[in-house]
Amino acid sequence: GRFQLQLQGCWRSPFPSLHFVNTTNASQHVTGLTTLICDESAPLPIRQVASITLKNCLYSKNEAQQDVLDERWLAVDAGLRNSVKTALFPLLTSPHLEVRSGVAQAVAQIGLVEIPQEQWPDLIDALVKGIQEAQQNAGARVSLLQCLGYICEEIDPAHAESKSSDVLTAIVQAMRKEEPEAEVRVRASEVLANALRFARSNMEKENERNYIMQIIAEGIQAEDEDMRKASYSCLCSVAEEYYDLLGEYIPHLWGMSLNTIMNDDEEVGIAAFEFWSNVASEEGERAMEMNDAQPSLNFISAILKDIVSVTLTMLTRQDDDNDEEEGWGISHAAGRCLQLSSEAVGEVIVEHVRQFIQDNIKGDDWHQREAAALCLGMYYFWRRFARSTKSLIDPLQGLFSSMILNQVTT
Repeated sequence: GRFQLQLQGCWRSPFPSLHFVNTTNASQHVTGLTTLICDESAPLPIRQVASITLKNCLYSKNEAQQDVLDERWLAVDAGLRNSVKTALFPLLTSPHLEVRSGVAQAVAQIGLVEIPQEQWPDLIDALVKGIQEAQQNAGARVSLLQCLGYICEEIDPAHAESKSSDVLTAIVQAMRKEEPEAEVRVRASEVLANALRFARSNMEKENERNYIMQIIAEGIQAEDEDMRKASYSCLCSVAEEYYDLLGEYIPHLWGMSLNTIMNDDEEVGIAAFEFWSNVASEEGERAMEMNDAQPSLNFISAILKDIVSVTLTMLTRQDDDNDEEEGWGISHAAGRCLQLSSEAVGEVIVEHVRQFIQDNIKGDDWHQREAAALCLGMYYFWRRFARSTKSLIDPLQGLFSSMILNQVTT
């Protein structure tokens, strides 16, 4: 129809970002797309596609190409760019989901180009204000949070650090258990997971850090499954960015995550394992680097017996119907956590799994056999970290050799 032709008229190329770079009349195309996005008489899917098309004109996965797109956008007349921003921003609170979701992407991408150049310095402030003021409009708050989340995920922390306190205030308020809208809490948690990259000044203040950790802990105990998963994503970010500040929280976090792994839905259990995998990964890297300025705090060692016990239990929870190529189940997450824990603590982990291997490698239940085989397969991996090779090899070498012999003779 007319609107489809109008959209096609804006972009005749199947690759709009390249067309945007090469065209000598980018302003005309930007104007055409913006007009279509704002046209209340246009079908909602067309307005959404127009928004995403505008975003794609400013985005590339290729860094060099992205620099070209940034330059091309900034070469557009400042007055026109301002009129585009003025027209699009209010649509983040549109009554139509299709419009809000598309515009959130377009606004965020414009912001990612312009904020570093101080061309849209108040965008983050405007998003924060909108989130706080739209208390009675859950849909608008979700879209504003999504837009802020896209920016927090990609922006250079240097360009957002000055906004961290205001951003965290808005996010944490939306994450609280008192928030009645589950989707608002989930989206706010997703933003926090990305915003923590530039919140060091806040996380280094004990009172602020304690409150953030409290809000995350409340999210882990929420009724909504997506909220529990998103809260563990926040913990993963904490482990990656602020490992050295985790010490006082480790006992409580282990208790919560153990309950999650043993009793919650599988996807949430996987998210809990991911947190401990991140902790183990950090400790493994520090152990390898042996940097006195960044020593391992040995969180994994402190709970080694317990974490090995739960990972071995979950290694046997393979899904009978799960295609290895189709899904990442709880047993996969447990295996990864066990391997990373071995990197963190070295050969001492062998003493905790040896009996499991010997008890289950020839068992009747294939779940146990497969789990034990995985542990035995890590044998050579652990050997790399062994300080005393003999202590690692002797107890298992006979078992491993007999299995190889049986395979050859059958």
